[in-house]
Amino acid sequence: MSSKDFLPRTDAQLNFWLNNFAGKIGNFAPEVGITPEQVTQFETDKTNLATRLNDVQTKKTAYQSSVTEKDVVKDAIIKRIRDAAVVMKRHTNYTVSMGEDLGIVPPEIPGIPGGTENAMPVFQAVELPDRIRLDWVKDVFDGVVVQCKRGNETTFTTLGTDTISPYEDTRANLSLGTPEIRTYRLRYLLKDEEVGQWSDEKRVVSTIDART
Repeated sequence: MSSKDFLPRTDAQLNFWLNNFAGKIGNFAPEVGITPEQVTQFETDKTNLATRLNDVQTKKTAYQSSVTEKDVVKDAIIKRIRDAAVVMKRHTNYTVSMGEDLGIVPPEIPGIPGGTENAMPVFQAVELPDRIRLDWVKDVFDGVVVQCKRGNETTFTTLGTDTISPYEDTRANLSLGTPEIRTYRLRYLLKDEEVGQWSDEKRVVSTIDART
């Protein structure tokens, strides 16, 4: 005789198994010592288990729906707060003490002189034939935001974020075969929020050609 348990482990499998068992046990009951009362009980058990499983599934669906609705509301609130914080921090009347009082200034991290408000990434831009490599110092932060402007562009464009140095810019030049000047700057990230000051800008000459 096998030592393996014949009953399924999962609820769904047990429900399927019990439907089969309860539907067929009556055919064998008189021959194997199972009473009519037991047969009736197995039918009741089948119905009770199916009812409870349906109830659980309904509640799981309702719970997941509530979680989704909560996340939508939460994300909208967080966006409004972050947008407002950006506006306030750019205003001429804004002060760090005001930000600290409102709680929109990240907590000071030991080892960062002046706190996170004055943190500034240090990096080097290395010119390579097929990419520009930015080697940056992570320190105690989670990563950096990378921005660049090139050619005749007058404003910076965000290229993305990076959590492990180096960051590599593999974009081909705007005019293939023509060198272009690119200017990069970085800002630290802490818990998905930009903190501190933009780094010093680094200018390099890119010769990246998509045909190479």
